[in-house]
Amino acid sequence: MIEKMKQGFSSLKVDHSKKKTIKHQVKLEKEAENLRQEQSRIEAEERALETEKAKLLQMDNKELMIELIFAIRGFYTEFLELKTLHNEIAETLEDVENRLRDLEIDVDDLEVTVNGNSDI
Repeated sequence: MIEKMKQGFSSLKVDHSKKKTIKHQVKLEKEAENLRQEQSRIEAEERALETEKAKLLQMDNKELMIELIFAIRGFYTEFLELKTLHNEIAETLEDVENRLRDLEIDVDDLEVTVNGNSDI
């Protein structure tokens, strides 16, 4: 009887160990797949950069200036978008601060009312 229990516990330990090992293996396989995808993405980005570099090296000064102007326009557009977003956030923050001040005033008024009523 005791021997059967020992075998049962031993079997449970082995099963648990197998499940744990399988889970760990699955986790490692997922990590490996993620790393392969990341490596592929990096390699594709590297190829794109090399292509862009080769293209720029083949350009003359006039073409480079035009490319620079287009790049600056792109950055300027992004800058304008960020500036607009910043202004929207600043307005929202100001609105929230005003509402907070109004709430603080309301709380102060309520405290005065409560304290005034308790004195009566």
